[in-house]
Amino acid sequence: MKNNIYRPYFAAPGSSSTRPASSSISPTSIGAPAIAAQMATNVDISDSKLWPDFVTKAFIDIMVDEVTKRNMPNGVFHNRTWTSMTTKLSSITNRSFKVGQLKAKMHRLRAMYREFYSLLQNTGFGWNAETNTVTVSEEVWRNYLKEPMH
Repeated sequence: MKNNIYRPYFAAPGSSSTRPASSSISPTSIGAPAIAAQMATNVDISDSKLWPDFVTKAFIDIMVDEVTKRNMPNGVFHNRTWTSMTTKLSSITNRSFKVGQLKAKMHRLRAMYREFYSLLQNTGFGWNAETNTVTVSEEVWRNYLKEPMH
């Protein structure tokens, strides 16, 4: 069975590879979905129904476009930008979204990014862009899992 739910959050742009979910962790390479599964406690299961991969990617692309257009001064989107993004996402996906849903999703994505970024800041953790996997020795991974989560 493939784990597609969290892949887009950690896969490189344009990546179409999907790694199978696994309960065992390779000593030198941990697939992003395995990491995401560890982090999934912060994500509501119903989120995956409203936000499948293609919808999440479309939303991220829209946000990147708005940032590129300098529509996120001081790290905050204005209400008119939120309204515009909601309209664009609804048009692209043929689904009806509300501004509050987009704001909540952005906050969840931001939290996941911070958690993932924090993981990579630990000594011994790295990222292999070619395979879209976290690299770490088995010993470092075991030690990390023993520490209380932040």
